[in-house]
Amino acid sequence: MERDEKILYEMYRLAFSHSTPRGNFDELLANATTNRLGQKEIPFMDYECEADILEDIIERTMVKYDVPEYRRRAFSTSFYLGCSPKTKMSKTKKNIVKKSVIKHDIIKNKDE
Repeated sequence: MERDEKILYEMYRLAFSHSTPRGNFDELLANATTNRLGQKEIPFMDYECEADILEDIIERTMVKYDVPEYRRRAFSTSFYLGCSPKTKMSKTKKNIVKKSVIKHDIIKNKDE
C-alpha cells in the first residue's frame, strides 16, 4: 500500500470509528461487493459523523504524517469525495461562511 492510500485509509478508519452507528472500515472493505466496473461498493452512506470530528480527523492525520500544506487540500477533497461517512452538521452552530470562500477583491477590467 502506498503512503497516500495508507493516509486515506487511516482517516476512513477513524471516521467510521467515530460515526453513528459505529463502523469498522476494514470490515466494510472486506465485505464490500464489487460492481461491474470492478469497483468496491461500500455502504458508507449508512453512517454519519459530525463535521467537527471529520475536520479534526483530517487535520490530525495530516500532522501525524507530516503532509505538506500544499497537499492537504487534495487529501481533504479525496476523503470527502471518497467513501467517508455522511457529514452531520451541528444544529447549535449558525451557518458560518469561511473568509476564504468570500472574494472581497474587485477585479477591474484592463480597459478602465
